[in-house]
Amino acid sequence: MQRNFEPMRRQVESWQKFEFTDVTAKVVIYETFVEGKLEAPKHLARALHDLYFEPKYDEFGSRTIWSLSNAFRPALKTGPDSSIQGDCEAG
Repeated sequence: MQRNFEPMRRQVESWQKFEFTDVTAKVVIYETFVEGKLEAPKHLARALHDLYFEPKYDEFGSRTIWSLSNAFRPALKTGPDSSIQGDCEAG
């Protein structure tokens, strides 16, 4: 089966080039959690902030929409559902 990933590849490349100022990234995080643009616990905003501004991987060190989008996934995994899953796996 052949799949055409070209449109997705172009989208990722454009995200990697689209730079954010620190203020813009903070506004996105604020709007996401405080203004409720995403239904997620507000306390996860700190995890997202830390993952974006102090990334664990060098490849996400740039201040781009790509880096911010990649910080969302692990930030959201730190929520209550991930600890429940971890408890189930442990026991």
